[in-house]
Amino acid sequence: MDTKKLKQNILALLLLFVCIVISGCSSKSQSQPSSQSSSNNSASVSNQASSKEIVSQHDTTQPQSEKIAINQISNFKFVGCDQDKVNETYGGVLKPDGKLDGHFNFTISLKEPLIMDSVYLENNEFGKRTKWAWHKRSNSYYTCYKAGLYLNGSPVEHVDGDKETPLPPGEYTYDLYVSPYVNHEFNWVFKDFNGKDYELTVYFTNKKGEQFDLTSKTSS
Repeated sequence: MDTKKLKQNILALLLLFVCIVISGCSSKSQSQPSSQSSSNNSASVSNQASSKEIVSQHDTTQPQSEKIAINQISNFKFVGCDQDKVNETYGGVLKPDGKLDGHFNFTISLKEPLIMDSVYLENNEFGKRTKWAWHKRSNSYYTCYKAGLYLNGSPVEHVDGDKETPLPPGEYTYDLYVSPYVNHEFNWVFKDFNGKDYELTVYFTNKKGEQFDLTSKTSS
């Protein structure tokens, strides 16, 4: 009887040992995929981060503004009489004369390289003959009062000879200063810039040597 009981106990212990071994193997096999999955996820995240870093390093271009479709003048306006840049001499020069000049502002948009030849400003008080002008050549002031043309606060220089440099495509905002004047021949006296209509005409030459103009109007 005791021998039989001993055999039963030994058998029970063997069965228990087998169950423990089987249970351990099952747990190991279940945990391995989980660990492998976790490892794969980590590798995936690492690869994604690496890819983003590479893209970031190569994608250094900044968003660019839309391409300019046409050549045009915009935002032409009368600013006021706020500075003294030019004198009132017929064909005058860029120097103060103690009188505040009419100040105009405009923006030119260029889709192609162009040479700016001249800028004309006309008003409605005395008809089309009343003009202020800026010319690229300093000896071209025959029938106009000289205007001061400024870009970024500096006067646009005249070009004598064949040293013309085209303006690259882009936008340029100019300030135009014109003095009140007296025309002794016709007794024209321009005393006030307010309450008048103005027309701006800018002449250009393209790379083919063709000349054309852009115009814009405003009122003060």
